[in-house]
Amino acid sequence: MRWISLIFILLLASCSPFYFNPEGYEILSESLDEAWPKSAALAYIPDENDYWQSPHETEDRGGGDCEDLAVYLMYFLGEDSEFVAVQLAKGRHALVRYRGMYLEPHKYGTTYNPSEIEPLVVVIYSYNAVMTYSTHYGTLAITGDRR
Repeated sequence: MRWISLIFILLLASCSPFYFNPEGYEILSESLDEAWPKSAALAYIPDENDYWQSPHETEDRGGGDCEDLAVYLMYFLGEDSEFVAVQLAKGRHALVRYRGMYLEPHKYGTTYNPSEIEPLVVVIYSYNAVMTYSTHYGTLAITGDRR
């Protein structure tokens, strides 16, 4: 059921930026040198329920797992960024693709060669889709109104 909700939200997100934007985010576009240190400074906090925190939740909590930190970094980078899930031997991992580079959200300065990463890519989500999903479900989770 969660996948059906995700697909629905992602389809709506393609219609307009922040279709669901209950936290009132504005679309930012900081430089990589401004944005990346912000996500790298947060703690990596493992999460077993695969819940994507909104950027405000990640900031308030002081960190999150790879998906949360990727969403947080994307928030600051803006519409030139994409969420990339890769399949590794130990499980899936989230990276951010920004202007052709693959970035490790919680390790400032760590990039990956596209030829190494692209064969491992499982899915890529646009900025608008990721922000729509994380802000909509993040805010609902705060109020306890999960569907």
